[in-house]
Amino acid sequence: MAQGQTIYLNTSTEEELRSVAGDDQARALVEARPFLSWDDVARTDGLDAEAVNRMKSAGAELGDAPEGPIGEPGSGGHGGATSRNFGRA
Repeated sequence: MAQGQTIYLNTSTEEELRSVAGDDQARALVEARPFLSWDDVARTDGLDAEAVNRMKSAGAELGDAPEGPIGEPGSGGHGGATSRNFGRA
């Protein structure tokens, strides 16, 4: 992971997740998304509290990567969305 780069567990690619987790853990994270809490992450097969703490220490965050100006990646704009349901009804 490049210094200053944040890895977002809900949106980063499997390859990006490997920088804060092992290969099998990165794959498990992608398959178990979305995460609403760190407890959700800790319940992922192949992860434990120690692995979660390592990811936090490495700069991993739960949320989605910020969006750009009105929906473009990188700006922090929300594109008019008022909430996120992470695919849950």
